[in-house]
Amino acid sequence: MMRYHMSIYFMLVHIFSLNLVFSHLTRPPHNLSCYHCSTLNNGDSCRYLQLNDTGVQKSCKPNQMFCSVILFRYSADSSEYLFWSVERRCEETCQEGCNTVGERVKLFLCRSCCNGYLCNYGNTGLKALPDENYMILFTGMALYRHNFNLMDSILFILQTIAQTLHSAVFEFLCQFSGKEV
Repeated sequence: MMRYHMSIYFMLVHIFSLNLVFSHLTRPPHNLSCYHCSTLNNGDSCRYLQLNDTGVQKSCKPNQMFCSVILFRYSADSSEYLFWSVERRCEETCQEGCNTVGERVKLFLCRSCCNGYLCNYGNTGLKALPDENYMILFTGMALYRHNFNLMDSILFILQTIAQTLHSAVFEFLCQFSGKEV
């Protein structure tokens, strides 16, 4: 019985792998659009961005695979970081994280990245959800890990989702409060 389950699992992994290898042949052309603005050029309309604001939407170039939100804050006494500026744009590469620059007056910069259509609104970029291929593989791995016991597998998946959400909320709160992650 276990051998049967293992062969089903490996068959699913094989199908998933082939799908990943050949999926680029059936993908639609690159058509990422991001909000493109900065408070220095666009004022508070970029800071308090309205969803679907067509005035600041931009189609990204084919090599630009990410949308980003870059949030700048500053502090003169290191006790509280005050808002200074925000930029939203298309990016070829995007490295998330926060940095502090300066000694007396500190500039705090946080960059978040996402790769979904108009995902860079708010103070962070919204992460794209995993595609169906990833979910099939993840579900197969959960079933295999728990000897194809459906309830244990569902519990494992829910725990993983809860841990992911907890990490995302923690990161957001750190960025919002001006603390480094």
